[in-house]
Amino acid sequence: MSSPSTPGVAMERRDLDASLIGAGEPAAVEVIAAEADPFVFVCEHASNRVPRTLVDLGLPAEAFERHIAWDPGAALITRGLARRFGGAAVLQAYSRLVIDCNRAPELADAITPLSETTAIPGNVALSTADRARRIDAVWAPFHAGDR
Repeated sequence: MSSPSTPGVAMERRDLDASLIGAGEPAAVEVIAAEADPFVFVCEHASNRVPRTLVDLGLPAEAFERHIAWDPGAALITRGLARRFGGAAVLQAYSRLVIDCNRAPELADAITPLSETTAIPGNVALSTADRARRIDAVWAPFHAGDR
């Protein structure tokens, strides 16, 4: 299904792990279908959004405006390049603080407890099951859309 505000953008719910991403929240990945050229633009740090179940990871709202949470402007540039060249785009729809899709999920810093000098309370002492939920709900759908 397409997003009504962004023509040509597939917002398919591929992240069926409702225990992490709830009803009414965006899918873990935004996929823009190619119009012409074979280019694929990828943006791992497109968003500063956090699923409601993670309660902002214990951080104040202003932390999500900083580079620790996302790459400000990267999504806009990625969408613009896809539109300009008629290529596809794959954008991570949740903050890298939830899980960094630019890291292998088994690496410790894929879900970092410290970003720059900021402690991330919601990422401390995660169980194997909690890590797996984030991988299944955010990392895996992003990489499936990346093909």
